[in-house]
Parts: sequence; structure tokens; C-alpha cells
Amino acid sequence: MGNVLAPGCALYNTRLGEMFAGLPFTVPVTTVNRLCGSGLEAVSNIVAKIRSGYIDCGIAGGVESMSMFNMMSLVPLDKIPPESFETEEGRNILLMTG
Repeated sequence: MGNVLAPGCALYNTRLGEMFAGLPFTVPVTTVNRLCGSGLEAVSNIVAKIRSGYIDCGIAGGVESMSMFNMMSLVPLDKIPPESFETEEGRNILLMTG
């Protein structure tokens, strides 16, 4: 299950999805956190495992909504070295404006 910025490493969403799908808790689950591409990465992981013969079948999906999360609350600007803001690229990365 792809998910980003969820508490508990998104384990709760993944296990709840497993439960609501009617799968037993003995079925292994994995959470993927890849920001905007988490759901697609989860699907890609299943495809790769099927193609490699590692598994016979799998289920994948995503439950993220980054637009509902204040990304800047994760960035402690007072703890970032001032030199990080000296270039336009650095400012764009840290302030997510570029």
C-alpha cells in the first residue's frame, strides 16, 4: 500500500486495508512511502515481483493525499544551516517553491 506522511509509518492504513479486503493478518503487507508516487510505486513493486516469479499474485494501491498535509511543518528552519539558503536551488528545495 502506498502512503505518505502518515503516522506510524502508515502501517495502520496498510493493515486496515488488509482487514477490509478480508485478508488474514498472516498475509504479509508492505507500506511504500515515495511522496506523490507511493501508490504507483506499490503497483510497480507487485508487477516486478510477479514478473520475477517471487510471487504469483498481489494487490497494490495508494491512500495518500499530500495536499491535505502541511509540508512545512516538517521543516525546522531554525536547525538548517544558513548556507543552505544562499543559492536559488537551495532555497527552492528547502522552501518547496521551485
